Parts: sequence; structure tokens; C-alpha cells
Amino acid sequence: MYRSGDLGYTLPDGDIAFLHRRDTQVMIYGKRVEVSEVESRLYQCRGIQQAVVRAFTDEDGLSYMTAYVVPADQNMKVSTVRKELAENLTPFMIPEFIVKMPQIPLNTNGKPDTGKLPVVMKAGNF
Repeated sequence: MYRSGDLGYTLPDGDIAFLHRRDTQVMIYGKRVEVSEVESRLYQCRGIQQAVVRAFTDEDGLSYMTAYVVPADQNMKVSTVRKELAENLTPFMIPEFIVKMPQIPLNTNGKPDTGKLPVVMKAGNF
């Protein structure tokens, strides 16, 4: 056996039931994406002062990412950010939603409080 980062348990028949990942990796279009890598790339974009990326699951159980950004300049365009991300990331790694925020909510330790970020809901197949 090897450490995959997956969390699961053994069924009575010996099969393994998958629960979820133990890290920030998500599967998008069948490919693993490290959420922290996408967040790191956002920080390299011009005009981004602060960024947080979260993964969510739609109605069909498929993962998608939402990026929350605090622009250094209020004239920042989301299309420009997407274009810059596309220079360094493959298309499936670019967050589906980019939300401009006046500030990222912080917890008492000064870290981003992801529970206070708005959830952008995505419908599954119609």
C-alpha cells in the first residue's frame, strides 16, 4: 500500500470505500488539481492584493473552484485575471468563478476564515 492522500475505509468484502481527499486536492474533469497551487498563481497576477481559492461540489457531485480576490485596483477586470492565469495554468485549473471582495474575512488567528466567504452555487446538468 502507499499513501495517496485519500481517506476511506475497508468494506466487509475487502473492497475499499473512498470518502474524500485529506488535502486540498480536488478532481476537476478527472484531473487532480492542487487548490493551493491555483491560489499561489493568483497572487502572481497583476492587481491582486489577496486571494483565497475554495473547492465546492455541485448538485451532480462534481468539484469546481471559486476564487475570492481582493483587487489592489478597483478597476481590475476578471477577464484580465483569467488571461494571466491561462498563461501558467491549464484550462481546467482556472477557477470557474472569481469573486471580487473588499477584504477577505479573517479568523482570530489572522488566517482567512473560509467559512465566512460567500458560496457561489453551481447547478448540475439540466
